[in-house]
Amino acid sequence: MKKRKIEKNKREKKENFFQKNKNIIILFLIICFFTLIIYAMNYQGNYKNSIIMVTDSKACYCVKNRCFSLKNQISDLLKNKFNNSVKFKVIEYRDNSRSEKIMNKYNMGMIPAVVIVNKKGEPIYNSNFYSFNIDDFTNKLYELKGRNQ
Repeated sequence: MKKRKIEKNKREKKENFFQKNKNIIILFLIICFFTLIIYAMNYQGNYKNSIIMVTDSKACYCVKNRCFSLKNQISDLLKNKFNNSVKFKVIEYRDNSRSEKIMNKYNMGMIPAVVIVNKKGEPIYNSNFYSFNIDDFTNKLYELKGRNQ
């Protein structure tokens, strides 16, 4: 009998807590929801002042190696010469909706493809594995950062 009363009191306390704080809890959830939406919008579409690479990790051996090689070249350059101060976004080709939009927007061709986007959202360097030139790429990064080599 006592156990039932204790359990009933606990349940009533929990119910009272939620009843008393219902408005605060709802407000908190709404704020979290809008914060998440704002974050997602900024994260998805903000490619300004960044390097975007489209890669295919599930491709055949040779394409996969080209993707891996180009990604490593760019990562090493960013680490050694730019202290990782430039955003480098790698997008998987298999993520069709996202990769298709980006490839069409920046007129990217073969995979792996890489583009440097300036502050205005305009591409200032666009290349694939075969036409990639590390010196031109580096010069465009210095231009992006607003400094001389």
